[in-house]
Amino acid sequence: MKLAFFLVGFCLILFRMYYKSIWPGAFDHRQRVTITIRTDDDYERIRYEGSIRLTDDETGIDSISSGGYIQYRHNDKRLEAETDAQGHIVYEIRSNDRQLSPDGDGRPVIKEALRQMIIYGFDGRNRMYRLYQRGGDSALLRELDQLKSPALVDMYRKFLSSHQ
Repeated sequence: MKLAFFLVGFCLILFRMYYKSIWPGAFDHRQRVTITIRTDDDYERIRYEGSIRLTDDETGIDSISSGGYIQYRHNDKRLEAETDAQGHIVYEIRSNDRQLSPDGDGRPVIKEALRQMIIYGFDGRNRMYRLYQRGGDSALLRELDQLKSPALVDMYRKFLSSHQ
């Protein structure tokens, strides 16, 4: 009887592994994003995974889901943020190989990283609705010039044209 339960369990595990390899991402609903921009003298990389919620003013991180993270690098500036076992956000911020404090001299690096995430499309649709509620069409038009994602620009334009 124990052998039968073992074999059924083993077959279920193999079945799950087999179908996960056929359909990558089918069992993984976490959002993973990597953006890399490299020019002759400039390097920028943005990586994030999981459910991330920003503060209302979009200059800080309110929460990151378990296992989620943010990694940002712009030349010599680096930011890593993730949650610890208690759910608190742990930061590692460096500039010119110097450790920075998230509440002090590292604050501008956090703001820069979050701003870059936003203009490349982080939480794009929800942010568009929040902007519209705060400032209407004019707020969306001001933001339109800042966006770096063509798909995001198109989404904003379609939304604006549907509200004319």
